[in-house]
Order: sequence, then C-alpha cells, then structure tokens
Amino acid sequence: MREALPVVLQVLPALDPVGSEIVRGRYELRTASRPDAETVIREGRGAVAILARSPAQVGGEIFDGLPDVRVVAALGSGADCIDVQAASARGIPVLHNPGEAPGPVAEYVIAAMLVLLKCLPQFDRRLRRGIWRSDSEFPAREAHGSVLGLVGFGSIGNAVASRAIALGMRVHAFDPQLSDRDFAECGVERCTSVAELLASSDVVSVHVPLTPETDKLIGAAEFDQMKPEAVLINTSRGPVVDTKSLVAALAGGRIAAAAIDVFDVEPTTPDHPLFGLENVLVTPHTAGVTAGAMHRLTVAALTNLMLALDGVRPAHLVEPSVWPPKPMASVDAASDEPESVKAR
Repeated sequence: MREALPVVLQVLPALDPVGSEIVRGRYELRTASRPDAETVIREGRGAVAILARSPAQVGGEIFDGLPDVRVVAALGSGADCIDVQAASARGIPVLHNPGEAPGPVAEYVIAAMLVLLKCLPQFDRRLRRGIWRSDSEFPAREAHGSVLGLVGFGSIGNAVASRAIALGMRVHAFDPQLSDRDFAECGVERCTSVAELLASSDVVSVHVPLTPETDKLIGAAEFDQMKPEAVLINTSRGPVVDTKSLVAALAGGRIAAAAIDVFDVEPTTPDHPLFGLENVLVTPHTAGVTAGAMHRLTVAALTNLMLALDGVRPAHLVEPSVWPPKPMASVDAASDEPESVKAR
C-alpha cells in the first residue's frame, strides 16, 4: 500500500493552482472546506504545516487541535491572519513573504491617487444622476508637483515612491525602522513623525503591518493634522485607519477623498458607512491581487514552508527567536492521542 503523504493544510485556497505542483510527491496539499476552527481541525487532522491568508484566522484553538503542525505560513507579507503569539508560545515558527509582489499594490496606489485627484468618483456618480460637472465644486488637481506621504517605507512603499517620482511628485516617508540612508538613496525626504508627514502631504498612503502599535494609527487627531484637500489611500489593513473617524473626516470636509481597499471586517457588507459617501473609492481587498502576484506569492510561500519543514531557516520569520520548528508530536499508537494531550 502506498504510504500517505504528510499534509500541508490551506485554510483558504492560495488563489493559484501551482501549489499542488510545488508539493507533488512530498506533501498532500489539502484545502479546508470552510475557514472556521472546527472545520479546519476536523479536515486538517495530521497536518504538519498550515498556509493561511486573510480573512482567515489561525490561532491557539487550531494549533491545539492540530498538534502535529510544525510551521505556519502567511501567503503574503502581512501575518495578521495568524495569532503569532499563540504560535510562538507553542514553538511554531510563523513565516511570511514580504517583498514578493509589491508592484501590483504600488500600481493600485498610483491609480487610486490619480482617480481621486481628478475627482472621478464624484463626477461619475453625479453624471449618472444627470448632474453635469461643476468646476468649482470638485476642482481636479495634478499629481506633478504634489507631495505624496508614505506611512511605512518597506518594499511596497519603495515601489510606490519610484512610480510617484516618475510622475514628478515629491515623496515624503515615515518609518522609524530605517536609516537616513534608506530614504536618501531613493530620493525620498524622511519625516521624523506621522504628524509631520500628514501636515506636509497632499496624498497619504498607508503601508504598515497591523500590530498593537499600528491599530488605529490614523484617527481623529491625525485627520485634523491633514490638509483639507488631502486624500488618503489605505491598502494595508482596515484597523490601521479608524473607520468612524475616517467617515467623519470625509463627510465633514476635513479631508477631500479616500481610497479604501481594506476593512475592519472582511468580507464587508453593503451597509458599510463609507459606501454612502461620494468622495470614496472602495475595493474588496484587491490591491495586490493579480494573476502574476498570486503565482509568485504561492510559489514563495510553499517553497519556503517546505524548506522550513526540512530544517532550513527561512529568510522571513515574523518572530525570529522561534526557530527551529518544534519536534514531531509523539503519538501513542493505541489511543492515537498526542502525548501532550494525554499529559493534561
């Protein structure tokens, strides 16, 4: 009888079929039929690794229910779909893939910026109602000569900056993790605080991971620091921008417009308060979703996950101190119950 292959479990499909080819002959790539913990645990029995992506949530309940899991990987650069603290406490390394596909998000940011500066959402919606343009009500602006402010200057921020500079924009950025040289080499002016960046920017684009420190990083006080003609673009994670404060700022004219690709709860619902505003462009977390990007991310995520299972330290660990992977769980053949469970 052919020996069963160890299982790599996808909590949600990786959006590219190349995954099965990558693991063929070494692992069974299995996809849970639903992302809830009960289903994942039931259908993932025996899994040695988990691949996850937003909006799925992989936490302690799943790790305890699947004690053979040795490695967990996020498909993209953000790992907020994984409870890193819970994984680390159980000796499970968390992998992610920053820098694999910054181009599609950067293109989205530039496209959204131009759409907002030209007031296209407002003109589109009004014309559909039979209202011709009013030059004074929605004065379109040029990107050339404007200031783009980047909150976070990682691989995506860098990709956005190069494209904006090509349009003749000045670029400011804030990222306390980087050196002055990192900014200067890209022709970008460094800001020493978020407040300084917000006050100087005509367009603000957010590119930080969701952490306790960045939760509601942009709120009411920050909107008050922005120019009234400024526009905001968020392609990071929904909770980084306080939704209630954003709605108030847009409705009250404290900022001119916003492009929002990410939400506090995903999928969102048609009654979301942003959907009733004319000066908002909304998209369903698609900034980085292209066929090429999904292929690259799937290849990188599964290749690095397999290397980690082989004991090769990956280039990108969310918590670098959690390495190597925990040993395989010891199983009592008579009860088929892990020793860690029987000892409780």
